[in-house]
Amino acid sequence: MKTIAVVVAVISAGALAGCGGRSAAQPAASAAAPSPTAVVSASPTLPPPDPPQTSTPQAVTVVSPKTLLGRSAATEQALKDGVSKVLDGVGAPTGGIKASGVYGSASRKDAIAFVAVTGHHPDPNEMLDAVESVASSKPAFHPVDPGALNGAARCTAASGGSTPQATCMWADSDSFGLIYFLYSTAANADRLLAQARGEIELLQ
Repeated sequence: MKTIAVVVAVISAGALAGCGGRSAAQPAASAAAPSPTAVVSASPTLPPPDPPQTSTPQAVTVVSPKTLLGRSAATEQALKDGVSKVLDGVGAPTGGIKASGVYGSASRKDAIAFVAVTGHHPDPNEMLDAVESVASSKPAFHPVDPGALNGAARCTAASGGSTPQATCMWADSDSFGLIYFLYSTAANADRLLAQARGEIELLQ
């Protein structure tokens, strides 16, 4: 299995502030879909992968669940358009699996977006270090409980804008994922990361 190498984008608070409704200066009919701001624009350079083990099946898979943290798939087009570039910016290695989704509602201020990929990396913390190292804005991620699937996980509050947001990421030996908690504090994201990850990453 190939080492995970991803292009990561972190949603800016200012970009998603417009998801909840129109601006005062722009009527709803002509309002442009929000456009997330990427803070990482290059793939981290990681150590060579372990030798392929073609006879051993992958330990985990990632899925787009029907609901995430009790939220149904998002139906608001502006919200889905606003995060699409971010989700498209993370790719699975050859032979890997990618899953992504947007859930909840901007109008209810409970939206969540995620992207996850499978692929092998021997050191989860090294993987997260590599992602942080190419973040142009150097967000201050802090370690959080990765949950029952172990590995490593970190979260950070998004910078800029008046709408609270948080970004979390996890890595284990066979997967990497990002979860964006829109309209949420970092403390709330810290608490929910393990549960959300458990609904996305499944043991085979």
